[in-house]
Amino acid sequence: MSEPDDTLEITLTRRLREVLSGAAATEGELRLLEEQAEGLARSLAAGIVSSEAHLAALAGAPGATVTEMAAELRRVERLRDELDDLRADLAALASRSRTLRGAWLRQEGHV
Repeated sequence: MSEPDDTLEITLTRRLREVLSGAAATEGELRLLEEQAEGLARSLAAGIVSSEAHLAALAGAPGATVTEMAAELRRVERLRDELDDLRADLAALASRSRTLRGAWLRQEGHV
């Protein structure tokens, strides 16, 4: 990823983890965080597909080096780890969102 994408990813991940750790968040922010995290998940999944295709092409290329293949394999592993972590954070965010929404409804006397 390029540097601006990395900065956005780091900012999103940091805020997501803050909210999961109990930081205050509005309904709009919860929805935006979920939307952005889902977009990042799609981007990571696409990166995995692309890297796996590149790895397959390298495996069939007579001039490809083991170094090139190892680098691409490390990239796939890193992306998978990031995607797994993000999916876990998304599941935790969904749970936290339900908890916060329930609390907001109780405060407003709707429950």
